[in-house]
Amino acid sequence: MKVLIAGATGVLGPPTVRLLLAKGHEVIALFRSERSERLLKSLGAQPVKADVLDAAGLIRLAQSTARGVEAVLNLATVIPRDATVPGAWLPNDKVRVEGTRNLIDVARKAGATRLVQQSITRIYRDNGDAWIDESAPLATKQPVHLDSTIKMESLVQAVQDLQTVILRGGQFYGAGTFSTEALFDKARSGTLRLDGDGSHFISPIQTEDMAQAVVLALTVPADTGILNVVDDKPLTQRDFFASVAALANPNCKLVAGDSAVHMPSRRCSNKKIKAMGFAPKYPSHKEGLEDAYARQK
Repeated sequence: MKVLIAGATGVLGPPTVRLLLAKGHEVIALFRSERSERLLKSLGAQPVKADVLDAAGLIRLAQSTARGVEAVLNLATVIPRDATVPGAWLPNDKVRVEGTRNLIDVARKAGATRLVQQSITRIYRDNGDAWIDESAPLATKQPVHLDSTIKMESLVQAVQDLQTVILRGGQFYGAGTFSTEALFDKARSGTLRLDGDGSHFISPIQTEDMAQAVVLALTVPADTGILNVVDDKPLTQRDFFASVAALANPNCKLVAGDSAVHMPSRRCSNKKIKAMGFAPKYPSHKEGLEDAYARQK
């Protein structure tokens, strides 16, 4: 299958490209910098310089290099390393909404039949320790930086002339990711701080397993709609952080957060995607964290 991928050099991009190529797909990957171009060439993809916010440029691409593409994979995000900086989330908002709208147009004009869109489970409402499947309601009031995710999903769900699959990924972690490295660093320094009391559920997904789900989404039934992509064993943040500390610094004591802070609890189920053949390489955070820690040394 000939596929076009946006976000090919982000945290999910390289493992997704590797899997696509290993399965014999032809991969056209968008890039903006020379460094990204070199990475894509080293992976074996066909790099094409383009910006998801450049609608006119993308249409030209759809009429040339991307003509005949069968699927468009939208993994594009711009996640800030320091979310406290004013306006830090604005680039991500633009990519989520304007970029998605542009890629939908590209899919149509290139002749694609399927659009796979990466999303997140953080838009579900707090559900305590109850399981959350794809039919569960979303939070009625979202943090400002998640409004664009809701708008993005609405854009995709409104599409009638393409098969669309939305992958709601859990909390990403894995070797080489900034967030995981930061957790190990904080454990080493003894400053690993919980959000509130850490009793809320999180639903992790190792980045290579998320990539596996992206590739699987190319072949799931046309009416699949939304899939939760999480591992088999959601757990509390306290237990996740305790596993981080056990690897990086067994003497680290978890620092309690503000007791007045109540964090949403999301214990998400992967039952639907597993029924379609998803078999995570890292079925729980334990295997995934051990791998990430070993590979960072």
